[in-house]
Amino acid sequence: MGRETQSTLEKKVGLWLWLGSGLTIGILLGAGTVALIAAPSPAPQATFTVVAYHWGFALYDEGGTEVPQIEVTRGTEVTLLVISGASLGHEVHEGLMGRTIAAWENNTAFGGKSAMELMELMEEAEAQGLLDHAVRIPEFGVVAVTDHESPAPTQVTFVADRAGSFDLLCGLFCGFGHAYMELEGGLVVS
Repeated sequence: MGRETQSTLEKKVGLWLWLGSGLTIGILLGAGTVALIAAPSPAPQATFTVVAYHWGFALYDEGGTEVPQIEVTRGTEVTLLVISGASLGHEVHEGLMGRTIAAWENNTAFGGKSAMELMELMEEAEAQGLLDHAVRIPEFGVVAVTDHESPAPTQVTFVADRAGSFDLLCGLFCGFGHAYMELEGGLVVS
Protein backbone atom coordinates (compact mmCIF):
# COMPACT_ATOMS: atom_id res chain seq x y z
CA MET A 1 0.00 0.00 0.00
CA GLY A 2 1.43 3.37 -0.97
CA ARG A 3 1.97 6.17 1.54
CA GLU A 4 -0.86 8.30 0.09
CA THR A 5 -3.32 5.38 0.03
CA GLN A 6 -2.55 4.41 3.65
CA SER A 7 -3.01 8.02 4.79
CA THR A 8 -6.37 8.23 3.02
CA LEU A 9 -7.47 4.93 4.59
CA GLU A 10 -6.42 6.09 8.07
CA LYS A 11 -8.43 9.29 7.61
CA LYS A 12 -11.50 7.31 6.56
CA VAL A 13 -11.18 4.85 9.47
CA GLY A 14 -10.59 7.73 11.87
CA LEU A 15 -13.68 9.52 10.52
CA TRP A 16 -15.85 6.42 10.94
CA LEU A 17 -14.56 5.83 14.47
CA TRP A 18 -15.31 9.43 15.28
CA LEU A 19 -18.77 9.14 13.72
CA GLY A 20 -19.43 6.01 15.75
CA SER A 21 -18.96 7.99 18.96
CA GLY A 22 -22.39 9.57 18.69
CA LEU A 23 -22.38 11.60 15.50
CA THR A 24 -24.26 10.83 12.33
CA ILE A 25 -23.51 11.80 8.79
CA GLY A 26 -25.94 13.54 6.52
CA ILE A 27 -25.71 14.52 2.84
CA LEU A 28 -26.97 17.93 1.84
CA LEU A 29 -28.96 17.29 -1.30
CA GLY A 30 -28.11 19.44 -4.25
CA ALA A 31 -24.79 20.58 -2.86
CA GLY A 32 -23.20 17.13 -2.79
CA THR A 33 -21.36 17.94 0.44
CA VAL A 34 -21.12 15.86 3.54
CA ALA A 35 -22.10 17.51 6.82
CA LEU A 36 -21.66 16.16 10.32
CA ILE A 37 -24.74 16.48 12.48
CA ALA A 38 -24.66 15.83 16.20
CA ALA A 39 -27.08 13.16 17.35
CA PRO A 40 -29.52 14.44 19.96
CA SER A 41 -28.42 13.84 23.55
CA PRO A 42 -30.70 11.69 25.64
CA ALA A 43 -32.82 13.60 28.14
CA PRO A 44 -31.31 13.79 31.63
CA GLN A 45 -32.92 11.47 34.14
CA ALA A 46 -33.34 11.72 37.91
CA THR A 47 -34.95 9.46 40.49
CA PHE A 48 -36.19 10.56 43.90
CA THR A 49 -37.92 8.73 46.72
CA VAL A 50 -40.88 10.44 48.38
CA VAL A 51 -42.01 9.13 51.77
CA ALA A 52 -45.54 10.34 52.54
CA TYR A 53 -46.65 10.33 56.16
CA HIS A 54 -49.16 12.00 58.50
CA TRP A 55 -48.93 14.92 57.44
CA GLY A 56 -45.85 15.61 55.43
CA PHE A 57 -43.33 14.43 52.86
CA ALA A 58 -39.69 13.37 53.19
CA LEU A 59 -37.62 13.53 49.99
CA TYR A 60 -34.49 11.52 49.17
CA ASP A 61 -32.14 11.71 46.20
CA GLU A 62 -30.74 8.71 44.30
CA GLY A 63 -27.99 8.27 46.89
CA GLY A 64 -30.49 8.05 49.76
CA THR A 65 -29.66 11.49 51.15
CA GLU A 66 -32.61 13.48 52.42
CA VAL A 67 -33.09 16.70 50.46
CA PRO A 68 -35.38 19.68 51.20
CA GLN A 69 -36.75 19.73 47.64
CA ILE A 70 -36.48 17.95 44.32
CA GLU A 71 -34.30 20.07 42.03
CA VAL A 72 -33.95 19.28 38.32
CA THR A 73 -33.32 21.10 35.07
CA ARG A 74 -36.03 21.62 32.50
CA GLY A 75 -36.43 18.59 30.23
CA THR A 76 -35.36 16.08 32.88
CA GLU A 77 -37.25 12.79 32.99
CA VAL A 78 -38.14 12.51 36.67
CA THR A 79 -39.06 9.23 38.35
CA LEU A 80 -40.67 9.37 41.79
CA LEU A 81 -40.70 6.30 44.01
CA VAL A 82 -43.54 7.01 46.44
CA ILE A 83 -43.81 5.09 49.72
CA SER A 84 -46.15 5.31 52.70
CA GLY A 85 -44.26 6.00 55.93
CA ALA A 86 -46.58 3.51 57.63
CA SER A 87 -45.16 0.70 55.47
CA LEU A 88 -41.60 1.24 56.75
CA GLY A 89 -42.06 -0.25 60.20
CA HIS A 90 -43.27 1.04 63.54
CA GLU A 91 -40.05 2.81 64.57
CA VAL A 92 -39.71 4.72 61.30
CA HIS A 93 -43.41 5.57 61.30
CA GLU A 94 -43.19 6.90 64.87
CA GLY A 95 -40.20 9.03 63.89
CA LEU A 96 -42.13 10.53 60.99
CA MET A 97 -45.07 11.29 63.28
CA GLY A 98 -42.57 13.08 65.52
CA ARG A 99 -41.66 15.31 62.58
CA THR A 100 -45.29 16.31 62.23
CA ILE A 101 -45.56 17.13 65.91
CA ALA A 102 -42.32 19.16 65.86
CA ALA A 103 -43.42 21.08 62.75
CA TRP A 104 -46.92 21.86 63.99
CA GLU A 105 -46.54 22.32 67.73
CA ASN A 106 -47.45 25.88 68.71
CA ASN A 107 -48.00 26.84 65.08
CA THR A 108 -51.13 29.00 65.01
CA ALA A 109 -51.47 28.51 61.24
CA PHE A 110 -52.63 24.98 62.04
CA GLY A 111 -54.99 25.90 64.85
CA GLY A 112 -52.25 25.97 67.50
CA LYS A 113 -52.65 22.24 68.18
CA SER A 114 -50.56 20.83 71.00
CA ALA A 115 -48.35 17.78 70.61
CA MET A 116 -50.91 15.71 72.48
CA GLU A 117 -53.77 16.87 70.24
CA LEU A 118 -51.78 16.13 67.10
CA MET A 119 -50.85 12.66 68.35
CA GLU A 120 -54.50 11.94 69.06
CA LEU A 121 -55.52 13.16 65.60
CA MET A 122 -52.86 10.96 63.94
CA GLU A 123 -53.95 7.95 65.99
CA GLU A 124 -57.57 8.67 65.03
CA ALA A 125 -56.64 8.73 61.34
CA GLU A 126 -54.79 5.42 61.73
CA ALA A 127 -57.75 3.85 63.58
CA GLN A 128 -59.95 4.87 60.66
CA GLY A 129 -57.52 3.15 58.26
CA LEU A 130 -56.34 6.43 56.73
CA LEU A 131 -52.71 5.36 56.32
CA ASP A 132 -52.26 5.95 52.61
CA HIS A 133 -51.48 9.17 50.80
CA ALA A 134 -51.17 10.29 47.20
CA VAL A 135 -48.42 12.55 45.94
CA ARG A 136 -49.84 15.03 43.46
CA ILE A 137 -48.08 17.58 41.29
CA PRO A 138 -51.00 18.96 39.27
CA GLU A 139 -48.91 20.93 36.77
CA PHE A 140 -47.36 17.70 35.48
CA GLY A 141 -50.39 15.44 35.88
CA VAL A 142 -48.61 13.44 38.59
CA VAL A 143 -50.64 11.30 40.99
CA ALA A 144 -49.02 8.40 42.84
CA VAL A 145 -50.98 6.58 45.56
CA THR A 146 -49.11 4.77 48.35
CA ASP A 147 -49.88 1.34 49.77
CA HIS A 148 -49.29 1.22 53.54
CA GLU A 149 -49.33 -2.57 53.50
CA SER A 150 -46.30 -2.81 51.21
CA PRO A 151 -42.87 -1.17 51.37
CA ALA A 152 -42.70 -1.50 47.57
CA PRO A 153 -42.90 2.00 46.09
CA THR A 154 -45.45 3.28 43.64
CA GLN A 155 -43.51 4.58 40.64
CA VAL A 156 -44.48 7.53 38.48
CA THR A 157 -42.38 9.10 35.71
CA PHE A 158 -42.87 12.46 34.03
CA VAL A 159 -40.87 15.04 32.09
CA ALA A 160 -40.28 18.31 33.93
CA ASP A 161 -40.98 20.34 30.80
CA ARG A 162 -41.58 23.73 32.37
CA ALA A 163 -39.51 25.83 34.72
CA GLY A 164 -40.77 27.01 38.07
CA SER A 165 -41.46 26.04 41.65
CA PHE A 166 -44.20 23.46 42.17
CA ASP A 167 -45.92 22.16 45.30
CA LEU A 168 -46.28 18.53 46.32
CA LEU A 169 -49.79 17.87 47.59
CA CYS A 170 -51.56 14.90 49.11
CA GLY A 171 -54.32 13.71 46.81
CA LEU A 172 -55.97 11.18 49.12
CA PHE A 173 -57.91 12.09 52.25
CA CYS A 174 -55.74 11.09 55.21
CA GLY A 175 -57.47 12.64 58.23
CA PHE A 176 -57.34 16.01 59.98
CA GLY A 177 -54.02 17.16 58.50
CA HIS A 178 -54.86 16.33 54.89
CA ALA A 179 -55.75 19.94 54.11
CA TYR A 180 -52.29 21.00 55.33
CA MET A 181 -50.29 18.21 53.69
CA GLU A 182 -48.47 20.37 51.19
CA LEU A 183 -44.77 20.80 50.52
CA GLU A 184 -44.47 24.27 49.03
CA GLY A 185 -41.78 24.38 46.34
CA GLY A 186 -41.18 20.64 46.73
CA LEU A 187 -40.21 20.48 43.04
CA VAL A 188 -37.98 23.16 41.52
CA VAL A 189 -37.31 23.05 37.77
CA SER A 190 -34.63 25.44 36.50
